[in-house]
Amino acid sequence: DRCQEHYRGLLNEGKTLRERCQSDMRSLMDAVTKVKHDHADYITHYQREMEQSDSFLRETLRKQEETWRKIQELEKDLGALARDRYEEIGIRLSNFEAAERHKVSYSRFMDFTKQHKEALSRTMKNCEMHEYLSSLMLQFVQESCNILSHSLSAGLNEIESSCAETHEGSLEDFRALYLTNGELIY
Repeated sequence: DRCQEHYRGLLNEGKTLRERCQSDMRSLMDAVTKVKHDHADYITHYQREMEQSDSFLRETLRKQEETWRKIQELEKDLGALARDRYEEIGIRLSNFEAAERHKVSYSRFMDFTKQHKEALSRTMKNCEMHEYLSSLMLQFVQESCNILSHSLSAGLNEIESSCAETHEGSLEDFRALYLTNGELIY
């Protein structure tokens, strides 16, 4: 009995194990079928996504190429704008330097003319003073010359009359001596 029970238990265990294995096999086959079905769905989904991805990548590549083309055009435009800006800045700097030189030149000219005007004004005042003093000096010299001329004329007249008197006196003395000498010789 025990042995039978033991073999019956083994038989039941074998049967139970077989039924479990069959159940596991069905579950496994169901799982394989489900996985195959899921795999087919996944492959279909994957292919659809790959097609969408390929389409997206082609479109993105086209857009990238278009964008690069636009970037190159913008870089050309940017380069042209940079050159134009550089040239304009050069012109502006040149104009600024010219304006500054003009300001300095104008300021120096105005300072020079102010100094020159002051110098000319002083010179004109000096000339006016010179003319006034020259006219006073001329008047002084003329009056002095007139006075000296009158004084000189009077002095010359006195000298002439003194000379004439002295000459006459000397002449009379000479005549007297000459006559006396002539009488002495005879």
